[in-house]
Amino acid sequence: MNLIVASSMRILIGCMVFIFLTSEAFGQWTWVHPQPCGNIPSSMTATDSMHVWATTSGGCVIYTKNGGRDWKLWQSDSNVIMLSVSFVDSLRGWVSAEHCAIYKTTDGGESWTHSTIPEYPPGDIRFTDSLNGWVGSRNTTDLRHTTDGGNTWDTVPVSIGSSLARIAFPDANHGWAGENGTCVYHTDNGGGTWGTQCWSFPPMMTKFCFPDTLTGYMLSAYDGMLHCTYNGGASWVRRVSATFSQISFYFSDRDHGWVAGFNTMPPPVYNEGRIARTTDGGKNYTNYFNTTGSSFMQDITASDSLHAWAMGSGGLILATVDGGKSWVQQGLSLGDPGQLNDIAVLKEHHMAVAVGDRGFILKTEDDGNTWEKQESHVTSTLNAVQFFDSFHGIIGGNDSRILKTSDGGEHWDTITTNVSGHFRDLYFVDILHGWATLNGDIFESKDGGLTWKFKASAAVDLVHMVFTDSLHGWALGNCPLGQGYYAELLMTKDGGSSWDSVMLSSLTSNSISFSDTLHGWICGINGVILTTTDGGSTWSRFVYNQYCDFNAVHFTDSNNGWVVGNNWVSYYQNYEGVALHTEDGGLSWTRIDAGIGVILTSVFFGDKDYGYAAGRDGSILRWGGTNVVGNPRLHEPVASMNVRAAPNPCKEQTVVRYFLAIPSSVSLKVFDVVGKEVIALKAVESSGGDHQFIVNTDKLLPGIYFCKLTDCNHTKTIKIIKD
Repeated sequence: MNLIVASSMRILIGCMVFIFLTSEAFGQWTWVHPQPCGNIPSSMTATDSMHVWATTSGGCVIYTKNGGRDWKLWQSDSNVIMLSVSFVDSLRGWVSAEHCAIYKTTDGGESWTHSTIPEYPPGDIRFTDSLNGWVGSRNTTDLRHTTDGGNTWDTVPVSIGSSLARIAFPDANHGWAGENGTCVYHTDNGGGTWGTQCWSFPPMMTKFCFPDTLTGYMLSAYDGMLHCTYNGGASWVRRVSATFSQISFYFSDRDHGWVAGFNTMPPPVYNEGRIARTTDGGKNYTNYFNTTGSSFMQDITASDSLHAWAMGSGGLILATVDGGKSWVQQGLSLGDPGQLNDIAVLKEHHMAVAVGDRGFILKTEDDGNTWEKQESHVTSTLNAVQFFDSFHGIIGGNDSRILKTSDGGEHWDTITTNVSGHFRDLYFVDILHGWATLNGDIFESKDGGLTWKFKASAAVDLVHMVFTDSLHGWALGNCPLGQGYYAELLMTKDGGSSWDSVMLSSLTSNSISFSDTLHGWICGINGVILTTTDGGSTWSRFVYNQYCDFNAVHFTDSNNGWVVGNNWVSYYQNYEGVALHTEDGGLSWTRIDAGIGVILTSVFFGDKDYGYAAGRDGSILRWGGTNVVGNPRLHEPVASMNVRAAPNPCKEQTVVRYFLAIPSSVSLKVFDVVGKEVIALKAVESSGGDHQFIVNTDKLLPGIYFCKLTDCNHTKTIKIIKD
């Protein structure tokens, strides 16, 4: 192999000028899964049983005016974390956000005005009426108070030596403030004077709630326990914890409250969202609710003792109207896979397929307006997907998994291969001929992935590969070197018969894209972007932002491309999505990622005007394309029914499994090839989630049948075969 000195990467740097803007002149990304968005929830509030608001990362506010039957998304023009929300009625509300920002609405959340409190990083925001409000701060020892609805803010000194990010004001006179340290500060005269109330332990509050002037609750990160007071904070009692890790809580009055969080589970689930209810002030908990998948329940709120709403990771929204005895899913989320790792796009068919952790597959055939969860029959991580047309596709994953379909994903067949390892990436130039990386090795297949032949080995773990034709290909990987990493690029010009090596020092690389045999790009951690115009022999290097990690890059031609990834937000131990766009081959870049508050791990464009990005918690965003007006997905349970039968073919019996986004009455009928009904099962009332019918086929003659599932408005039909 030929080694090319890493310093050659700098050859072109003097000729390149990189300009990064924050303009949104080119448009914006549209959330297509989950709905209304998949950002990380931060705060929720409700004024009555109909009006609920929630803030998220990515600068977004979601809201409902009918108890959750419809959820709408408002997106700011920045990517800040919206920290805390407070409403005094169904129209007037305020949000505190990063970068000293305050947002205000007078129309229930449909539009917001923006202002700032200079040099004051805010924490909780609380209004007691339309004029009087308070904002805490995460790193100062004073509060800000307004008496004109947030137009102006006055400084109110409180203490020395403790941040005051957490605040609670049950009325205009009584308030509490604190966060770290052993004391909380209290006023009973509207902030004129403040007294100190101390604990015998450092509380490190994660949330504060006073339903009245005497009763208060505090969740402590120190011991993970809920603490309560019945004398206005003069003394506190530690309550027994619910049997899971608590992240949030809310009490609508002295006795009625809910706690939300997660339970640690064994792989492949890892975590399971949990909700519990108490009717005696936290002394006992009942009506435990478990979510499926690995969703964390991030926040919970209530309007009274019966109506409550909870939000979790992966866009999960749950609601109860009976005090927590039952919960209904309101947001559209087809399950939380943990992370989507790759997405394939066929623009001409309005089609995209995304794959991720735990064998997760999602497909759309209408520009992302509806999605179907496909059955992979594996629990391994799926790393790469490619479709040749609307019917034929291939997936590579961990544990030597190769999956193939010839019917658009209605059925995925697992291929037993002759190799062992993790398929990190694959690339086929046609339906039969392709290459794959397994750990540090490159293999070639000429029969559609059924058998593989070893072609080359690298000293690094190969993470990504690309071919522009049957001859020219590149494979990229990383290897530890001292305290850091170096990247190695393998290149072939003869269809993989021989490979040359280029060493790219001081770089942890994640993704590579070539638009033709000469123009290529590499992205990596610490904001690094590399570009080549000679097929990969030499590379120019630029560091956009050392706090950004770029996870994926894709170019549709030598000028138009994207890099996506994440930016670390240290105080909140959180991430925000990052997406950069170029129209001149990478000479200049525009950051366009407002509304994306999750890590992005994959990007693919069908052409320069149409593409998708995917990432954590099943998040998928579309660029270009068209939306369905009113987003009917939130109202159509069978649009996401995702029906599967197994075993299929069957002998005595098959199990028909289906998924519902929201509750519905579902019936099942089976017809033969001439349309005669041969089986009819009684309709059942199904809650949101996964369900099944057991269909006895022992009396059917061998042949093809059609199984039809129906609710009151929609129908889904699949083919079953009786052996």
